[in-house]
Amino acid sequence: MPIHPNTQRSTPADTTPIGTVGSIDNRVAASRVIASQVGRVVRLEVRCDHRDQHAARGGLHQHDGQQRGPVDQSAEDHAASSASSHTAARPVLEEGGLIDRYVALLNPAKVGRGFTPFVRVWLRVQEEDTSNHVINGIKSFPEILECHLMAGDCDFLLRVTVADLDAYRQFQIRHLNRIAGVQNTMTEIQMQRIKQTTELPL
Repeated sequence: MPIHPNTQRSTPADTTPIGTVGSIDNRVAASRVIASQVGRVVRLEVRCDHRDQHAARGGLHQHDGQQRGPVDQSAEDHAASSASSHTAARPVLEEGGLIDRYVALLNPAKVGRGFTPFVRVWLRVQEEDTSNHVINGIKSFPEILECHLMAGDCDFLLRVTVADLDAYRQFQIRHLNRIAGVQNTMTEIQMQRIKQTTELPL
């Protein structure tokens, strides 16, 4: 993990390499400096790991990043304090890779994408060129939200978003089934969405 920008750096006199030609005392002193720096980095990493986990678990708006409706003053003060601490922790979480990206989650039904079928895909042959061609074709369609390479009955599992059943049928006929290398597809239609979340358990 990179050293935090606020971490004090050693002076040039402290960074004498062990291999520098000089007296034994100089090389011993340099060894002590390096050992001190290593200890400092280890302690910093431990602190960052603890802070990362605490900040993420504390609610970097995984559930809902926007407060809605009226709130009392104490709630506003708490929200402001929490937001300030989260803002301070975000650079650490971003550098550590805990935060992948920032997005707005749209309501599919409100934007005309309320129908979400799942599609199993089988390839004609299990060859690298065929697989890569199908993968590139799948990536080119914005209607396909997710594509997973499967170990099991089918080769790929897709999550598709369209307006309705008719729109999906047109997408399947005109685009999905025309990808060279696709042998067969089977569509699974959900009756009801029971649970869907982007919040990871921490």
